[in-house]
Amino acid sequence: MNELKKIIQYTAGVLAIVCFTTCKDMESVYKDFIVPGGKIYTGKPVNPVAHPGYNRIKLSWLKGASPSVTKAKVSWNNYTDSIMMDIAREQNSVEILIDNLPENLYSFFITLYDDEGNASIATEVLGTVYGEKFRSNLLPRPVLFSEMVEDGTLSITWGAADVIGGAIAVELFYVRNGQTFGERIDVEEAVTKWSGDTSVDYFIRTLYLPDTLAIDTLYTDPEPLKITRKVVTSRYMKNTGRPFAWSSWDGSRYGILRDWITNDAVKNKGGYGGYDDLNGGGCMGAEQWTTDPAINNGKIYQTFTIDPGRYQLVFDFGGPDNAIGNTGNDARYLVVARGNTLPDVDNISSAIASASLAGMAVSTTETGSKSVEFEITQPTEISAGLLVHFVSTRQNLRGSRFQLLQLD
Repeated sequence: MNELKKIIQYTAGVLAIVCFTTCKDMESVYKDFIVPGGKIYTGKPVNPVAHPGYNRIKLSWLKGASPSVTKAKVSWNNYTDSIMMDIAREQNSVEILIDNLPENLYSFFITLYDDEGNASIATEVLGTVYGEKFRSNLLPRPVLFSEMVEDGTLSITWGAADVIGGAIAVELFYVRNGQTFGERIDVEEAVTKWSGDTSVDYFIRTLYLPDTLAIDTLYTDPEPLKITRKVVTSRYMKNTGRPFAWSSWDGSRYGILRDWITNDAVKNKGGYGGYDDLNGGGCMGAEQWTTDPAINNGKIYQTFTIDPGRYQLVFDFGGPDNAIGNTGNDARYLVVARGNTLPDVDNISSAIASASLAGMAVSTTETGSKSVEFEITQPTEISAGLLVHFVSTRQNLRGSRFQLLQLD
């Protein structure tokens, strides 16, 4: 009998515990809606999130378990500002966009209501609003080097973008007849090559998404793309690369270059010179070899009027099959001079710019290059080319290309 009594007492205790636990669980389900004293609360917003924007913000949340919620009120600035919106009964997720907000960090309070005016407990969510001060401090992605070749192809080498600050891309664009043309370049791209237009000015700006939840992309101010160098050879010069064209030819190897001025001193190959087709090379050059007459102040050049700017004249030589070379140590110069001719060797200091090529030997596999830089402040007639003074035997200079580059 005592054993039975113990079993009954034990069972009653277990049932009491289960009942208490179940009641507590039920209480946790409804604790958002009922408080002591009988006041009814609607359910609170679930998982509220602030989405930053430019002078605006978007708040989003899940409506929660209460089916009676029909309105939401968002307050900020210590409840001095607020906005009310309707919520459909079947609506599960809620979004609200608040415009015309000054740049700041805000504390928003979301309160939900049912049709009878019962309110939820206010839920706080912090959010950032970006503005002009924030935008103006964004860092443009740097350009390390840029070049435009004559067919309009633009090549840009980029520096590191501020990806930690939210940089996502760069816009490269130009405007023509009121229309904007361009493309968006990912920040991971180190070198960009773009088929553009040589007749327009280019601009760049960097795009930022400062937060993964942001609803607005921010832009740095557009900046002119400073092209480090622009190939302008064909704007001013003709017949500048191998195989060079000739205006007359001896039918075997030597000739006179088309579009170039070649003085008589260079024509030491039976009235020909300046063009050398050794091994089918089609080169520009001059040679004094064994029994050839000396070349005293030989000149091969073009004359043209150039616009103001900073420039670089580049001359390439050396190459396969010894078709292009630079043999000997007699005087030879790459020259840019004012006027319609080149100076003589003993007056080389009068040139705008000059560089000696003497002693720059190249092998059958090497390529040599020499350049000069100069600046023009107003439209000016200049002459550019080669000056050679071969008075010893076995001297030659054969080149493959001239390039004229405009520098930033």
